[in-house]
Amino acid sequence: MTIAEQILVQLGGRKFIACTGCNNFHSDGAQDYLVMNIPRNGSKANRCEIRYNHRSDTYTMRFYRHRNASYSTKRFINTGNGWTDAKDTELKVYENVYCDMLREIFSNYTGMIIPMKIIINGYEFG
Repeated sequence: MTIAEQILVQLGGRKFIACTGCNNFHSDGAQDYLVMNIPRNGSKANRCEIRYNHRSDTYTMRFYRHRNASYSTKRFINTGNGWTDAKDTELKVYENVYCDMLREIFSNYTGMIIPMKIIINGYEFG
């Protein structure tokens, strides 16, 4: 199991996806982080990145607002270039997060209620 898959399991797996509506999960080739799209919520964030820190055995959670590149003919007429670049606006970063805190921080920041208990290897989270 890769680290990205383990992060999703620690969040709650399929039950987490069903309760929150998060989608488009992806990671890099090294698989040391997980990025997901977040549906409309109490914060302005539409993306969450959870990165595993090997040295401290903790996670870093980054909530941000992502805007895709776009094209506008009006902008092209005025400036000669109609394209705007993709933009990420960082909203909140939590560092040194332990695995049992992932769900709580996600729920508190986004306002999404995740009302289930998770049991992993005999340990109960939530």
